[in-house]
Amino acid sequence: MEARKLRLGFLLAAGAIALAFVLPLAPEIFPLTSRPAMSALAGAAGLLFLLAAWLANDRSTVFALIG
Repeated sequence: MEARKLRLGFLLAAGAIALAFVLPLAPEIFPLTSRPAMSALAGAAGLLFLLAAWLANDRSTVFALIG
C-alpha cells in the first residue's frame, strides 16, 4: 500500500480517538475523560496510531494492530 494512504488512515484513526475524548457518547453518559482507565487506554491507542502514521511502512502494521 502507498505510504501516503497508509499514513492518512492511521491519522484518521488517531483523530477518531481524539474525538472520543471531546464528544459525549450519549446525553446520560459521562464523557470518556471521567473514566481514568479508559482514557489511559484510549490515549495509548491514539499514540500507537500516531507512531504507526509516523513510520508508515511494513512495521507500522504491528503498532496499528496493538492500538
